[in-house]
Amino acid sequence: MWDVIASILAWVLFAVSILAILRMFFDRLLMVMLYGRSRYQSCRAVTSMLGLKSQRILTQRILKWLLFLIGALALAEHLQRSQQPWRNLGQLWLPMIALMVGCVQFFGQMRPGVILVLGASEPQSMRLHEKLSNALFPHRVVSLLESPRTIESVSVRTPGDCFRVTLGDWRDTVWRFARSVLLVVVDLRTITPPVEEELAFIVREDLQFKTILLKPTADRLHIPQLHDCSIVDTEEACLEQVRQTFESYKSLPSERH
Repeated sequence: MWDVIASILAWVLFAVSILAILRMFFDRLLMVMLYGRSRYQSCRAVTSMLGLKSQRILTQRILKWLLFLIGALALAEHLQRSQQPWRNLGQLWLPMIALMVGCVQFFGQMRPGVILVLGASEPQSMRLHEKLSNALFPHRVVSLLESPRTIESVSVRTPGDCFRVTLGDWRDTVWRFARSVLLVVVDLRTITPPVEEELAFIVREDLQFKTILLKPTADRLHIPQLHDCSIVDTEEACLEQVRQTFESYKSLPSERH
C-alpha cells in the first residue's frame, strides 16, 4: 500500500515540477515582451550582481543548487539502474521534493528585480512590500527592508526578495537598484535619515518620472522637485497605480523620459 502511495506522490511531484518549469518559462516570456529584452537583461544582471552582497540571497542560491543537484542526481541514477524506472518512481518521492523545490527556487531567483520599495524598516513598509509582491507576481519586488524588531510580525512573501546588505555599503545597493528598476516606490509614512538620503538621490538622478511616493496627505514635501513624482496617500491607491503601470509596455516609464 505504501509503495502505491509513494508512487502516486512521486508522480504528482514530478508533474508539479514540470508545470512549475513551464510556468516559469511562460512568465519569463511575458516579462521579456513587457519590459523589452534589453531592459529585462539589464535588470536581471543588476539583480544577480547585488545578490552577491547579501548573505540571505547567497544562502538561498547555495540551497537551490544543492536541492536541485540532489534531486537531479538521484533521478538520473534511478533512470540508469532501474529496468522499469517510471513504474518504480515511488522510490524517489523525497528526491522529487528536493528537485521541485530546487526548480522553484532556481527560477524564482532568476527573475529580475523591477520594482524597488524604499522606506524605513517598519512593519507597515514591509507589509507594503508583501502586498506588492502578492499583487504583481511574477514581477519581482525587491527591497532592503528588514529589522530584528519587526521581522517577526511580518511574513514577506518571498524571503529571497530582501537584499539586506551584509557586504559593503547599503547605499550602493539602493542606488544601483534605483537606477535599473522600472519603478521605485517610497513609503514616507515613517521618515528617517536614510529615507531622506534616498529621496535626495532620486532628485539628484532625476528619477522622479518612475517614482511613486506613498505620503499621508497632511505631510509636506521639503524637496520641491519631489512634486514631479506620482504621489498617493493610501496603500490601496499605491497598489492600484503600480498595477496600472504594469498593465502594458506602453504604460511603463521610459528611460528616455
